[in-house]
Amino acid sequence: MKVTDAGQAAVTEMSAEVLKISDTLNATLGPDDIAAADQHLRRAALVVENELREMKRPESDG
Repeated sequence: MKVTDAGQAAVTEMSAEVLKISDTLNATLGPDDIAAADQHLRRAALVVENELREMKRPESDG
């Protein structure tokens, strides 16, 4: 796989933004709050993944 300059720049920018978000969360939330938020986000990600799978699945004629 070839990495383009634009792709590398996008990854670098996203990484910097993720670090900013992480720093903000760590500064404003306690460890228990961060763990709870992590669980909620993981559950939400699973729901989205399942919804995407359902959208891709061909509908049966019954």
